[in-house]
Amino acid sequence: MTTRHDDPAPPTRKQRRLYQGKLAARRLLVLQMRHKGHSFRHIGEVNRTHHSVAQDDYAAAMREWATPLADLARETEAERLDALQVACWSAAIGGDLQAIDRALKIMARRAKLLGLDEPRKVDVTALIEKAALEAGVDPEEVLREADEIIRRVGF
Repeated sequence: MTTRHDDPAPPTRKQRRLYQGKLAARRLLVLQMRHKGHSFRHIGEVNRTHHSVAQDDYAAAMREWATPLADLARETEAERLDALQVACWSAAIGGDLQAIDRALKIMARRAKLLGLDEPRKVDVTALIEKAALEAGVDPEEVLREADEIIRRVGF
């Protein structure tokens, strides 16, 4: 087997581990900076990369660490909502109508974020029938197919 002189040798295990470690560290930094509210452009400047690299790192890290990070993001947003509510609470309790409105909006956002509101009930059958009729398809046939898909998926 002949190799050209200008072909790079494949990376060694040590080089791959080093690269993976640096990549993980960079992605962690991107997550921390986004957590603090920095823009992708600023994060790219700090990391000496293009802002699109920061966006890609963020997306990759979110895919890899989605569940724990989603929990962290929810916790962070809840803390921010708490701070905002503290800022307007005394004025709201004092009768300031704008502060009352703002406090209610903050409380509604927190309830939505934490899933405290009762889920919306949607009549899926009616939506499917309506869509089928608009498409000129037999609604009963579409509902049978939907039922079959649901059975196959295991819902």
